[in-house]
Amino acid sequence: HTSSYSVTGVQTCALPILINFKSASGCAITMTGGTETGHASGTYSHWNGYKVDIGVSSCISNYIYNHYTSIGGSKYKDAAGNIYYYEGNHWDITYY
Repeated sequence: HTSSYSVTGVQTCALPILINFKSASGCAITMTGGTETGHASGTYSHWNGYKVDIGVSSCISNYIYNHYTSIGGSKYKDAAGNIYYYEGNHWDITYY
């Protein structure tokens, strides 16, 4: 991912969900990726505004591990069906 990211075209559902995640978890959130070029295409993709990346912290990871359902590997699903995927240096979040 680049050091410059864009939120232009992020789906209107994504940012309120991210804000709610911040409030519920009490964690500081740093968005590290949005709709900038360099991501794979597809319906539910960064390019189409359905994904954002956030930085990793023990607060964020512990909240996801303790409050969301593991769906295999490093993927977790929240109650609304959004997917949180740990990619080593960030969490990739897909909003549905």
